[in-house]
Amino acid sequence: MTGLAPNNLINPDLKGDFQTVDIGVDLGMLEDRIYLVADYYDKETDDLPLNVNVPRITGYRLGNQYREGKKLGWEFTVNTRNLVGGFKWSTDFNISFNRNQVRPGSGGRPPSCKVPDCVAHYANRSRWHFYGYIVEGVFNTQEEINAHPRGSHLTRPATINSSDVNGDGIINSQDRTAPATRIRISIYGLTNTFF
Repeated sequence: MTGLAPNNLINPDLKGDFQTVDIGVDLGMLEDRIYLVADYYDKETDDLPLNVNVPRITGYRLGNQYREGKKLGWEFTVNTRNLVGGFKWSTDFNISFNRNQVRPGSGGRPPSCKVPDCVAHYANRSRWHFYGYIVEGVFNTQEEINAHPRGSHLTRPATINSSDVNGDGIINSQDRTAPATRIRISIYGLTNTFF
């Protein structure tokens, strides 16, 4: 028997407002044997839809929460034709520096997963922060375990040593934090073509 059912809540107010500034420069030199491209962008979003967990009693999996955000960055490209005779060689290099930020007053998405490597969004931080425990190392001896706050009686040598972020002497869910983002500082590439 085949059936059909919605799995997301319908939101009639769903929209997205964008304000974008994008400035670019292209420069060709030596009959375009060296070609440079530089681009700067600054994009602000309002009422950006974001999926969040809703209680299972609703019969749905996800709902929408709105957020304001900002993205900005630089992108550079250099294309060169190094040899142009019978044997041809060209090089392409690109690099980008992109940033994003969830603006204050936009709520913030509390982490809703139970695993230490889930993702969360907080005001004044980049989107896609990892949310979990800060690992200080690995316990080597029972003496190290006895001198450190513990979250479980099952802690043994060779177990992960997590940081007691809130300083209460116990390692528990209150010690999870958002220490890092999965957004890279830069992305780059280099390609050489021979033909």
